[in-house]
Amino acid sequence: MVVPVGSSAAETGQAVFETDDLSEAEAELARLYGVEIRLQTGTTPLPTRTRLAVTAAGPVTYSRHIFGFDAGYHSPPSGRLALAWVGSGALELHPTGDREPLWCGPGEVIALEAPDHPHRGVVHHCDHQLVLLDPDILTRLGDHPPGGGPVRLNGHRPRTPSAGRRVAQAIAHLGGQAHRMTDHPLLGAAAADYLAAVVLSAFPTTIDPEPAATDRRDAHPATVRRALAYIESHVRDEITVADIAAAAFVSVRALQLAFRRHLDTTPLAHLKRVRLDGAHQQLHATDPTDGHTVASIAAQWGFAHPGRFATTYHRVYGHPPAHTLHQHRPPPRAVASG
Repeated sequence: MVVPVGSSAAETGQAVFETDDLSEAEAELARLYGVEIRLQTGTTPLPTRTRLAVTAAGPVTYSRHIFGFDAGYHSPPSGRLALAWVGSGALELHPTGDREPLWCGPGEVIALEAPDHPHRGVVHHCDHQLVLLDPDILTRLGDHPPGGGPVRLNGHRPRTPSAGRRVAQAIAHLGGQAHRMTDHPLLGAAAADYLAAVVLSAFPTTIDPEPAATDRRDAHPATVRRALAYIESHVRDEITVADIAAAAFVSVRALQLAFRRHLDTTPLAHLKRVRLDGAHQQLHATDPTDGHTVASIAAQWGFAHPGRFATTYHRVYGHPPAHTLHQHRPPPRAVASG
């Protein structure tokens, strides 16, 4: 059943839409955003309740998407910068060219692909707010030399958790007031500039300063070796990228440059993979009849969200972690003879 409420975004800037039909949800997303978005669920029929609330206010579109199910999605380039703020559930982004997906959970903000790139991922029973911003505003507001090209984000996540909270607060505030801006272009433009300024201050961009000469010099193999040794010896501890950099006697920027240059990854992505390998080995060696579960083993290795762990594990090893736990049992214990 489709339940449209109000007029279309193209006519009044506002639209609310509910449906239980996946194809109707796809059609409405295409109508609202002007691109063909594909949703895909598993083979088992499940309820597919979708609710969309969209407000177009000048150069920004504010929307709230509620997916009461898990679904993969694929969208062609939209020409606009897309930012998502998750309220509940999770958003799993599969960035172009990256091996590891990026997860965005409750309270977190993530930037989707660049305006000229397609993007894909999975929504996991996700309630999230999405904003689409004209990327030219970043170029206009960005402090870059004339002729330096368009300003774009240089990463999917804010620089720090506090920076992410600033973006979330801006999205929440402006999204709540968007309906008041539809008939006032000046308000919509001012709100867009404010949002763009917050985004520029929160995310790494193409106009960030180049790495210092000392950071480039320190990004050598010895730095990587020291960092890897520290990660291996502290893999079950709560460590940050700053801790790893300190152990390698370099700055965080130098550490990141070294990992990108020599391993084509990031320090935290490598830490996650080492922990995943550790959990995999423990699943192999554990007898499930002793009361151990996938969730308990995952938690020992720093994976607090069992669903995310299972998804990552399946992608790397080709089967669910429960399969490893129940199919790869240790040899029987020797029984002492009397």
